[in-house]
Amino acid sequence: MQKSYKKASIPDLRKKSGYAGQVNLNYTSLGLLILIGIIIAVLIAGILSVSAYPNSNFPANL
Repeated sequence: MQKSYKKASIPDLRKKSGYAGQVNLNYTSLGLLILIGIIIAVLIAGILSVSAYPNSNFPANL
């Protein structure tokens, strides 16, 4: 068996400053945020309309 003479690395557990330094908000604009909001709203409306659509288990004419 080989003996390891390296110093054991100890993880740094100090509190980090967060991801604020890693996020670049220079390329975000109000138009982009509105576009993303419209896309999310259309997806949610589509999912809700498909889930509420009458089918053979629950016909609409009852």
